[in-house]
Amino acid sequence: MKSDREIVRVRDDESGLDAWIAIDTLVHGESSGGLRMTADVCEEELRRLAHTMTLKYGFLGFPKGGAKAGIRFDGEKEPEKARVLLGRFGRAARPLIEKRRYFPGPDMGTDEDAIRLVLREAGVLDRENRLWRWAESGPFTGTGVAGAFLAAAERLAIPPSERSVSIEGLGAVGLGSARRLAARGVRIVGASNRYGCVHVPGGLDPERWSAFVRAEGPAKIARFPGARSVSREEFLGLPVTAFLPCAIADSLTVRNEALLGARLVVPGANNPTTPEARIALERRGVVVLPDFVTNAGGVLGGALAFAGLPVDRAADRVEAVLAGAVRSLLAKAEAKGIAPVLL
Repeated sequence: MKSDREIVRVRDDESGLDAWIAIDTLVHGESSGGLRMTADVCEEELRRLAHTMTLKYGFLGFPKGGAKAGIRFDGEKEPEKARVLLGRFGRAARPLIEKRRYFPGPDMGTDEDAIRLVLREAGVLDRENRLWRWAESGPFTGTGVAGAFLAAAERLAIPPSERSVSIEGLGAVGLGSARRLAARGVRIVGASNRYGCVHVPGGLDPERWSAFVRAEGPAKIARFPGARSVSREEFLGLPVTAFLPCAIADSLTVRNEALLGARLVVPGANNPTTPEARIALERRGVVVLPDFVTNAGGVLGGALAFAGLPVDRAADRVEAVLAGAVRSLLAKAEAKGIAPVLL
């Protein structure tokens, strides 16, 4: 697949819209990837994320080109202005969206309603409305991460009673992983969100966490029953089987990778380690699984649900497919004596 790398700058002085569309590859003139909205998104981040989408589609055998888009704005602080910016983005990107040269999906800081707004303003929703009654992708992504972890723990001969994880980011992806893993007896002893980090020695119950967030809000994470507030450094250092980064890109860098107490890194986020951090982790024996494999569940699950498979059956299939992929990946890496991400 040849590279068709292109950066499209999307700006609107009147509304303050500041955005980019990064196209990594085109298949039959088309590409697809999430539209995120964060306060610090930048062109380089989107270039890397678009390439990860290319790898992800290739891994799944989907005939799609990889892309990513981002609007630089904190939508949580000003949700009404966020909707204005999404609408302006849709109108500005209409020539690309109409021809599917770039087609958006939900991502960090956006959801299904946000994408429908973009599509409506781009003038394609009337034609595509039935196609965009999709299942939420985050839980599918989390399910795939859980399957990848379980397969890796099995391959590394870690007994079920000794399996534990810390999860960075308890949003749709992280919570999806937590639910799947807790149901299989895995202890979730560390968790974080944008407001803080906690150590939960007795194990975090995902349903209790969901109820707590509904009642108290995510900012009160330090008050979660049975949890102890810890610094990010202590959170990274928790002696767990695996660290599941399910939030931001470049979470692990050369400045903090030495703190990590986990034996495995199983990404729910795209590009959660810098290249330098990944090399350093591998040198000291930490197994880092490739993100485009472990977090491919959102794409795969969405396709299965779109094809008519019930959500629970689609989730089971996602877990099985990604668990199988990780087993094969680790076996090949061991046979060749190289890190899994180098295959």
